[in-house]
Amino acid sequence: MAETTDQEIAQLSNLILGLAECVARTDPDIAKVFIGRAVLASRQQGAGDGIALQVYQKVFPKQDLPIEVSNDIMDTIVNKPKP
Repeated sequence: MAETTDQEIAQLSNLILGLAECVARTDPDIAKVFIGRAVLASRQQGAGDGIALQVYQKVFPKQDLPIEVSNDIMDTIVNKPKP
């Protein structure tokens, strides 16, 4: 039986949430920036932010979205030395 579009969207949402939680446990700072950027990009593209914002809020409950960061700052965050 073929899955409906709604079922496929639910599966993708669950997969994205699982991956986001995995990254957040490994490096919360990077996860916040990347997921936050996805929310902002969705808004800027006029696609809405429903799923992206829901993922952010589940991974980082009661935390504001990070401010948009420049690519230079992003490179610094991504390339920071590991403890």
